[in-house]
Amino acid sequence: MVLSFLHSIRAIFVVATGQADALIAYYQAVYLLINNIFDAVERDDPEYQAVLSDTLQELISDPHSGKVLKKEETRGWLRSLSDKAIREV
Repeated sequence: MVLSFLHSIRAIFVVATGQADALIAYYQAVYLLINNIFDAVERDDPEYQAVLSDTLQELISDPHSGKVLKKEETRGWLRSLSDKAIREV
């Protein structure tokens, strides 16, 4: 409860001081950085590539086993799938 209150005060301060655009730009930059790190790992890690390849092969062999994803859900689903596969390694 107190933490929620402090977050509200911080948000009011950011808006009142005109820093909202900077905060949004910061969060977008962090999001982009994280995605670039994940992309680099996906491209350069041979173990990751092997696990991802095996996982995708399973999906190809039984395409009707899952649900249809919307375009905006695909990246998150692939991330969760690859995270699960890496934990199994």
